[in-house]
Amino acid sequence: MGQLAELTQGDVLAPLIVRFMEEAPDDYDGQLVIWSDYPLDCRRAVIAALIEIKIMPTSKGKPKGWQPGQPYFDPRSVKITWTRQQ
Repeated sequence: MGQLAELTQGDVLAPLIVRFMEEAPDDYDGQLVIWSDYPLDCRRAVIAALIEIKIMPTSKGKPKGWQPGQPYFDPRSVKITWTRQQ
C-alpha cells in the first residue's frame, strides 16, 4: 500500500484511491461508500480535478410558454468536459 500512496502523492484523488484499496473487501460488490465521508472541500477538489464546468451564454428571461411554478433552467447552458482520461 505504501507504493500506491507514494505514486499518487500530491494527487487529490490519491486519498480516495488508497482508502478504497485499504477498505474494499476481496469480494467487493460495488457498495462501498467513501464519497459521502469525504469532506466538502475535498469533494470539490476531486470534481475540479476530473471535469471542467462551463456556463454557456443563454437567452435572457423565461422561455416562451413558461408558466409560474415551472423551472426554466436550460441544461444546454452547462457544458461539462472530462479533464482526465478514465
